[in-house]
Amino acid sequence: MGQGSDGASAGRGRRMRPAYRLALAALCAGLALAATASASEQSEILYSRGLVALQDEDYAEALSLFDRAVQADPDDASALFYRGVTRGRMKDYGGAIADLGAALRRNPDLSEAWLEIGVAYVQSARYQEAIPWLQRAQGVEEFDGQASLFLGIAQLRLSRLPEARQSFERAAAAGEASWRVPATYYLGVIAFQEGRYDDAVLHFEEVARAQPGTDMAREASVFLAAIERRRRPYLAYGRLGFEYDSNVALAPDSQTVDTALGISDQADGRATIAAGGLYWLLKEDDARVSIGYDFFQGLQFELTDFNLMDNRFHLQGLKRWEIVEVGGAAGYDYYIRDGDSFLSQVNATLYLTVRETEHAATTFLYRLRYNDYKEQPFGDLLSGVYNTGGFRQFFYLGAPTRYILMGYQYENQGISNDAGAGYAYGGNVIEAGFAWTFPWALDLQALYAYHRDDYAAASDGRVDDEHRGLLLLSRRFLDFLNVGGSFFADVNDSTKAEFSYDRYVGGIFAEVTY
Repeated sequence: MGQGSDGASAGRGRRMRPAYRLALAALCAGLALAATASASEQSEILYSRGLVALQDEDYAEALSLFDRAVQADPDDASALFYRGVTRGRMKDYGGAIADLGAALRRNPDLSEAWLEIGVAYVQSARYQEAIPWLQRAQGVEEFDGQASLFLGIAQLRLSRLPEARQSFERAAAAGEASWRVPATYYLGVIAFQEGRYDDAVLHFEEVARAQPGTDMAREASVFLAAIERRRRPYLAYGRLGFEYDSNVALAPDSQTVDTALGISDQADGRATIAAGGLYWLLKEDDARVSIGYDFFQGLQFELTDFNLMDNRFHLQGLKRWEIVEVGGAAGYDYYIRDGDSFLSQVNATLYLTVRETEHAATTFLYRLRYNDYKEQPFGDLLSGVYNTGGFRQFFYLGAPTRYILMGYQYENQGISNDAGAGYAYGGNVIEAGFAWTFPWALDLQALYAYHRDDYAAASDGRVDDEHRGLLLLSRRFLDFLNVGGSFFADVNDSTKAEFSYDRYVGGIFAEVTY
């Protein structure tokens, strides 16, 4: 009996277990759904209250309420979105990007977040990341004006001027003054950077009329004053620099000479002073002619025998026809060392530039220089005619100040006197370089040139392999002050040991223009 009873009890227990599990699962599911519904409802209430605070620009209260809404329901895309918007209004752009990104992962179709995250990326100077979001937001009619404005700002900061112009024109056409006026201002900035001053004046004057007394109108007035300065028929400048030279050279154009002819094999610092100006005889958008004068003085700290003064007179001109530009320059330099005449130099350059597309241009150039050294032994050994011809291919990366270049030139130096026959040479030059404009008006330029020079038979088999490199980083302030630094390297490897040398020059400078 007991045995049977135990068996019956066990049998009943086994039959009840599935029912018990189902009941328990149902109870847990019900509790979970109730909790989820409660969390969603609580989150919705909190972020609804947060919207009121956000509308009243009480950002601290709004952030507190949205924080609580997200805590109540971390998957609530709306709560995350509005917390991101609030953080953006409080200039916490990193937090805004994090929240808006989280909202979009939960709801990729939240179009308001496309715009807000794009704006946050722009305001945190992450321009490249902003572009795809703002382009998506442009597809929503109600966001088109604002998205186009901020897209244009991102493209402008990346120096993509043609693309930025299109975006600002689209924002201006949206009709709403909130986007039209700043878009017009930025169209003026682009026209100014491209040298289209008549267009820039029209844009800036429109901004000044539309919003007098605002910060944007005041900035437009600054640009208008700068345009007025640039329209003057003259330009003057002054420049002060300091350099450190690892191997001071006397030759002003860094041409390859041996120790006896101007390479000191000594390091020294120096101050450099330059000043000058030019006057435009003709100044139009498609044609310019100017005359000018430049003064230069290098003052070595210790090797004062290497101090050089230069007085230069020059004439320049150019003419443009749609995709073709022709130009040239001629100049005369008179170098003085320690109060005595050192070098008289005549220079001439001609060039032809063909702009094949918006992104590519080819420049063909020819240079001629006549050196007449007044001191010996330079006069007998180095006086003569130097000329070179070649081309440069430019690939533009969205703006005239952003490009890659490659080039080739053939160079030839002839010597006037038989005594210097060993210094005559013919050579090949291969060039590569780039320029890039960074945010905050930082301009970087780099150029590398490889020279392979085969000297005349009188040199007894001299062949030089020379590597030259230049880096220049500068920043312009207030349209009249430019500061920067430079580094120049010159490494010459010659089959004649006395002509091999290394030279490195680093410097800083400040230039004021008027």
